[in-house]
Amino acid sequence: MDDLRDALMNGQIDLMLSHAEFQIDLNAVEVHELYQERIVIIVRHDHPLVRRRKLAFEEFAPYPWVMPSSDTPLRPKINRMLSVHRRVAPQGGPDIQTDSLALALAYSLVRHAGMVWATASRHAQWLARDKEVRILECTPDLLTGPFCAFTLRSAKLSATARTLIHCLHQMAPESQMGLANRSPRA
Repeated sequence: MDDLRDALMNGQIDLMLSHAEFQIDLNAVEVHELYQERIVIIVRHDHPLVRRRKLAFEEFAPYPWVMPSSDTPLRPKINRMLSVHRRVAPQGGPDIQTDSLALALAYSLVRHAGMVWATASRHAQWLARDKEVRILECTPDLLTGPFCAFTLRSAKLSATARTLIHCLHQMAPESQMGLANRSPRA
């Protein structure tokens, strides 16, 4: 995230996609809200937590986690949750940090090692189609908020960047569009 933000601020990239969960100079950057996103927790289909409804943070804490990179908006929230609710070392092994979908899922951290993983609800719904993983309800939400495109105010958006933002707006369900009805500036 820091590298992407720096690349945006230095004009090396046209836009950055992210949750609006980090500090950025709003005088220099324009924020285009795309849709509201909710982070959910997924586990393998036979994980002990699957049988439970509306789980609280303390119920997730004893299990090993697939952790996002430390510079992501989600990581501080998971760290805080685990520091408050984890009383002993995780059952079944240590937490593992990765930003790789392939490692988290295809290489079995969630599917075979029984780890807990937090990911975007849209992503989780797609992954849960294969019936090997389940989405768990967590109260309160781990993270809910706008997913945005960030662009430099001082730079004219390229046709490619405008098209991408427009396409992302079109893909967002109308009930989740929020400020996404605004057109990107020319």
